[in-house]
Amino acid sequence: MSENVYNPEISHWYDAIMEAGYNPSDHKAAADAIVKILGSRKKVLELGIGTGLLAEQLADVGIELSGFDFSQDMLKRAAVRLGDKVKLYRQDVLNLDLSETYEAAVSQGGVWVATKDGNCLDSHITGYERNLQGLRRVAKHLDDNGLLIINLGPEQRDLTMQLADGAEYSQKVKFVGDNFEKDYFVMKDGKVVAHQHVVYTRFNPEQTARIIDEAGFRKSGIDDSKSFVVYEKK
Repeated sequence: MSENVYNPEISHWYDAIMEAGYNPSDHKAAADAIVKILGSRKKVLELGIGTGLLAEQLADVGIELSGFDFSQDMLKRAAVRLGDKVKLYRQDVLNLDLSETYEAAVSQGGVWVATKDGNCLDSHITGYERNLQGLRRVAKHLDDNGLLIINLGPEQRDLTMQLADGAEYSQKVKFVGDNFEKDYFVMKDGKVVAHQHVVYTRFNPEQTARIIDEAGFRKSGIDDSKSFVVYEKK
């Protein structure tokens, strides 16, 4: 899986974009919701850990967390933030191969994001079969009745936000068949200082239900905070 690896320039601005409110709920609120979903579960794998913003909050409340990403630039930032509190791996979900299993896996804007009231999935991976492969690799790393927790993201749209140090973030979104294309821009002092073009896949409700079932999960529902869709390994 080589597509959609954040380049060094976007990775540099990632935290500033998140902290400016890119996601509807902050990482502390997301962590609180995840802990409630987990109940007595403690051993968790984060799918696409990024720079560790969510992981930091989960580790601080006693979650035994591991996380992987395929972006070396993001992992370097996560390592600085997290130190030895979280096990970090450079892995591709399509070939995920870790020596442990987990009680739950979490994707908070990571590999997959749920949309449309949890009935659709957006993916950083293109193609049905490749997504099925990735989901099956995740299932293989979960204990019996383990949970797959995927955040409910906002609808994809054009967007502009002001960042903390006078920079400006914007994105342009275009839907093309089953995919959508996004261009990320960061402007500062009138110049483009970061740009990336990415292609994502959106699965409609029928495709989402099918791929979840074929990967070995059943849908449990949406959590009380209405921030996450929860699936259980069959």
